[in-house]
Amino acid sequence: MSRHQVELEVRGRKVQVVLTEMDGRLDVTCDGEEASFEIQSEDADEVVLQSAQGLRRVWFHRDRDRVSVFCDGESLEIRRASAEDRLQGGTDDDDDHATLIAPMTGTVVAVACQAGDAVAEGAVVCVVEAMKMEHPLRAPFAGRVLTLSCEEGATVDMGQVLARLERDGADESTKE
Repeated sequence: MSRHQVELEVRGRKVQVVLTEMDGRLDVTCDGEEASFEIQSEDADEVVLQSAQGLRRVWFHRDRDRVSVFCDGESLEIRRASAEDRLQGGTDDDDDHATLIAPMTGTVVAVACQAGDAVAEGAVVCVVEAMKMEHPLRAPFAGRVLTLSCEEGATVDMGQVLARLERDGADESTKE
C-alpha cells in the first residue's frame, strides 16, 4: 500500500489531497471529497482510470514544482503549496499568471484568440489534436493572453509552451 498526503495549490486555492494506491486501486480524497478508481494502465506521462462514471485517460507533464494535468478536455496546473517547495522548483508562474502547454505531441487544429485578447475563465485558447482526440486548452481564469506561441496547423511537442495568460487585475509590475 502506498499513501501520500500533500497540500497542493490548484487555481490559486490550497487543497488537501490524500492518495492511497493498493492492489490496482487509487483512492483520492480532496478536501474531504472522495473518489475511487481502478488503474487500467499507467506509464511516465499517462494513466488510464476506471470509475463508476466511466473510463478516464489522464495525461500529465512535470516541470519543476508544477504538474500540468489534462483530462476530459480540461487542463489544470498543480503545484505543491508550501513556500519551501516553490523556492526549490523555481517556476515563474504565480497566482496571476498561467502557462498553457501541449498535453502531448500533436497538431494545433484551432486557435481562438491572439496575444493581447481578453479571455473568460474556461474559454478555449487553442485546441491540439493528438491520438485522434481533440484537447482544448482553456483559460484557468479571466484575463488576457500575454503571448501566443502557436498557429493553426503547427505541429507541437508534448510540454511545449503554447500560451501565457495573465489574470484580470494583475499587478503591472509582475509582467514578464
